[in-house]
Amino acid sequence: MERLPLTDLVNHMKGHQTTNRWDVVVSYDEDKINELLQADSTKLEEILQIEPFTKEVDFWIIVAEGTFDLQLKNPRLQFLAGTTQVALVSELTGTYEFPTTGKGKEMIAAGTQLRLIVSLFNCAGQRIESNGGTTFVPDSKNGIVEGATKDYTIQLDPGNGRGNGLCLVFCNMEAKVISTDTTMKNLAAPIETGITEHFADAKEIYYYLRGLSKYTPSYVNKLLEPVAFNFSITPPDNDRRIPGVLTTWISVKGGEGGGQQPSGQNPLNFRPDGQTRCPIPKASSASVIISSHTMANCFFIVCTKPDSSGGTAAHPNLLQLDFKGDDEYKTIQTAAEPTFWLNWAGASTGYSYFYKDIHSPKPNIDLSMDALDYVLTTNVFFPGKEIFKAHSPVANADKSTGLAVPRDLILTGAVAIE
Repeated sequence: MERLPLTDLVNHMKGHQTTNRWDVVVSYDEDKINELLQADSTKLEEILQIEPFTKEVDFWIIVAEGTFDLQLKNPRLQFLAGTTQVALVSELTGTYEFPTTGKGKEMIAAGTQLRLIVSLFNCAGQRIESNGGTTFVPDSKNGIVEGATKDYTIQLDPGNGRGNGLCLVFCNMEAKVISTDTTMKNLAAPIETGITEHFADAKEIYYYLRGLSKYTPSYVNKLLEPVAFNFSITPPDNDRRIPGVLTTWISVKGGEGGGQQPSGQNPLNFRPDGQTRCPIPKASSASVIISSHTMANCFFIVCTKPDSSGGTAAHPNLLQLDFKGDDEYKTIQTAAEPTFWLNWAGASTGYSYFYKDIHSPKPNIDLSMDALDYVLTTNVFFPGKEIFKAHSPVANADKSTGLAVPRDLILTGAVAIE
């Protein structure tokens, strides 16, 4: 899908409610997600370990029994159009042999890939800290609520340490070998069967891709606290080398509530002006959109109450407004005295000129507001890490990044890989 310059995207958002009644919409580049996967690929590669297996191979003339010892390396995600499934593409390496031929082990042809079609599910569970890392343990089988659709809206548990996120679930996956090598084309079917059976026997294999938590920091800033979320995916445009997008739709405490529920006929898409568009503009790899309703009820109203107090904590995911002016102001406006002749002539039929165009100067107001903390909505692709790196709210020279409020607020950013 085409990515618009920020100024064009803002124009399409002007005057429109763009969040489908969700409070916060957070979007990330597929390419950047893959960079994070590479940085954390050890965990995923552990899941992708495949035990050696034996399968018959039909060589047209003879049928031989082959033993396969395979490894999957450098997995990358590809979002698929019109579905809640993703393709996990990995390098396929390892060996195979046919003991009856006496040839010994042979290497899988270089450049061979394996494409796994796996489900992207909303999962609920517990985040457990151990050995300097975080493990996600789902509540139920595959973390999926029984009877729920793949894209159901998940309600966040208020307990600290509770985790709710997007998981790659390998139950009922599909496997496809991709290779131009002639031998590999003959071996593709038994390899696909063996790998499919491997994951079918391991129904509780899942990978925690992205999470949301209701853990509440102790500082005084106005916190957007997630209470429910859903997700959608935008497939890449490979012809124009435009990456796909993973978008999380979030309801927060005190927000509007009642976010649109996706369905086959009415998918959850970003449609600011009635046309589906990418929520990430050019020159950015992430964006945060906060609805005008949420800004009013969770920020402006609570910050401008008479008893509002507290300072601004130093934090990378804060928005703050600060209006400064004179401590005191007063207005003295004196109309001109009527002339002698006007007094002598008596009243006129209209307003005299000295009663016209009297203007009071605008007062200077000093209004300090607590910062708005949206960190829990951008959250953590991998628990405990903040990956949304906001661009400066002040637009740069070409206005390609920054903050804008066409009605809903949009802030551009980048995915922090370090």
